Amino acid sequence: MLSPGLVSDRWQVLIPKLREVWPKLTDPDFRQVDGNLELLVTKVSDRYGIKRPEVLQQLNHLLVA
Repeated sequence: MLSPGLVSDRWQVLIPKLREVWPKLTDPDFRQVDGNLELLVTKVSDRYGIKRPEVLQQLNHLLVA
């Protein structure tokens, strides 16, 4: 299960991985999200048209990779 704390704790490590997976996210997006899981999910959903459960599944995969 993906927890908000896990994302915020690993935020700086996650940014390069997130850039690879979702290159449409911009520097201002990353600054705005600043480790906030819900805001990240919303940004990815908006930019890519991916539903929340799929975004969470992809994030889970990134965190264990």
